[in-house]
Amino acid sequence: MILFLLSLNVLAHPVIFQDGKEIMTNYQPFLQEYNFMYSVNSKNSLGFKQMNTKDEKMSLLTYNHLFKRFNGNDSQGNIYLLTGMGSNEDSQFSYNLGLEADWESRRIYVSGKTVNMSHNNLLRLRTGFAPYKASFEDLNMWLMVEYTSFGKNNEVTPFVRLYYDFLLIEVGYGLNKNFMLNTMFHF
Repeated sequence: MILFLLSLNVLAHPVIFQDGKEIMTNYQPFLQEYNFMYSVNSKNSLGFKQMNTKDEKMSLLTYNHLFKRFNGNDSQGNIYLLTGMGSNEDSQFSYNLGLEADWESRRIYVSGKTVNMSHNNLLRLRTGFAPYKASFEDLNMWLMVEYTSFGKNNEVTPFVRLYYDFLLIEVGYGLNKNFMLNTMFHF
């Protein structure tokens, strides 16, 4: 059980294991994010983020902090502080400041994320379930749905999350006919 909870922490959060590195991409037509993060320890990560929208491109240095972890018998919850500072393509100051929280067991996942950015706000709510229990060494699958609000864009996206070892991929198609593709790799 402990190995499983550690594997969830490695595959789904803005801070991972000490000295861990993460490459993450998030794609939807109205928002693309490209991240590289390095976890200094199990509570803090530093990194670089490139965010592209229809209106703006931002390059940010990021700092994320695990504010609180709640461990249950078969579940785990986390609260994170998300920060970033940098500039946009016009060399104007850009920032993001947000909170992310999640709770997960071996079968149920719930999360919420809100980020205030220089010119927009992001709200992302997710829930899902695993149709079967799998060990960390096996292919894990989750069936999920995400609500995203970003600027004038509101999208509900059913998607499939697959992960194996330290690789995660999420593929979905929104009710507004927007394709979603997210990837995450830890090393």
